[in-house]
Amino acid sequence: MQEYDVIKIETDSMTNLIGEVVQEVLQKKKGYRVDLQIHALNVVNDDAGTRIHFDLEAKTDTGELKKICKDFDWKIGMIPLALKMKDILFPRKHYPIENMIKDWLTEKYGIQINGLKYHEEEKRVYASLNADLKVKREEIEKFLEKAGLI
Repeated sequence: MQEYDVIKIETDSMTNLIGEVVQEVLQKKKGYRVDLQIHALNVVNDDAGTRIHFDLEAKTDTGELKKICKDFDWKIGMIPLALKMKDILFPRKHYPIENMIKDWLTEKYGIQINGLKYHEEEKRVYASLNADLKVKREEIEKFLEKAGLI
């Protein structure tokens, strides 16, 4: 008989609680100051592996974003500048920078991006992400350990 686990979190109270816990872990373990709002988190664990769907919004300042990007990968560290320059380089056209972020997340972490929005306003950065990830439990543990979160 196949066994599987399903976690589906969508209520405001639980998504707010999880967002606060994640913010606290990011602050204590990595020193990142990010306001995080999780709108949905669904996890299915079965014989095919673990599938995670998440929908979240994050707010931080531009300096903090540069620090986070630099910590993750030197190539991605240039994205905040590139996103800022997109209006100058590609006014009112398709923005390849968002595609670069999507490609990087897919290639580096296997994250399938369903929706990604980003904008800067008065030295504040606003981003929303709706994505899916399919991984094995060992990969989740390895990622969390590598990121210094466990």
